[in-house]
Amino acid sequence: MRVTTSSVCAGVRVTFVHVTPELDQVTKVYLCRGEEGFERGVAELGCDVVVDIICFTKAEAERMALALAGSVKHYVAVGSIWIRGPAVC
Repeated sequence: MRVTTSSVCAGVRVTFVHVTPELDQVTKVYLCRGEEGFERGVAELGCDVVVDIICFTKAEAERMALALAGSVKHYVAVGSIWIRGPAVC
C-alpha cells in the first residue's frame, strides 16, 4: 500500500491511499468550487454521470445543473436538508 499527500484548494490537505495498481490509471482532476469556471470545468470532463458530494446550496446545484444540461445523462447532488436553506419554525 502506498500513501501520498497532496494539497488541494487553498492548502487543504488530502490523503490518497493507493491499494491497487488500477488506481494509478485514474485521471486526477483538481477543481475548486467557488472559483470561476468550476462548473464549466466539470462539464468539460465529458462524464456520463456527475455525483456532486460537496453541494452546499440550492444556488450551487442550480449552477451545476445549468452547466451540465445536455452533456451528462445523470447529475446527482448529494446534500443535507439544509441545501434548501435554514429551518423556518
